[in-house]
Amino acid sequence: MNVTITRIFPFLLVVLGVYLWIGYSITELTGGGRKSSAAVDISPEGGEAIYWGKGRCFTCHSVGGQGSAVRGPNHGQFGEKFPLSMGARAVERARERAEKEGVEFTAVDYVVESLASPGAYVVKGY
Repeated sequence: MNVTITRIFPFLLVVLGVYLWIGYSITELTGGGRKSSAAVDISPEGGEAIYWGKGRCFTCHSVGGQGSAVRGPNHGQFGEKFPLSMGARAVERARERAEKEGVEFTAVDYVVESLASPGAYVVKGY
């Protein structure tokens, strides 16, 4: 039995080391490391700096033709799938949700909920 333990323990250490190395590498590649940064002004320019900078929103979303929009929706007007801008879509989706559930739901409520819990409510499949 001691022979088995002396073989399994080094193997488990190697597997754990490889697992940690892969996780660290993925974090570095996607820019997900926790780094302190200066506060950004609450303005359109500040939001744009976060979107295209340290927030790395563009890795999942896009605005019009810029960004990737592979995992998340396009935040701009883009073809037939997104004929409305993000703000207009939020107003439309909030109105649809309010009608469906019979409770008051504003565009701001929709955007805040979408940021806090992206999969909480889906309207028309997008």
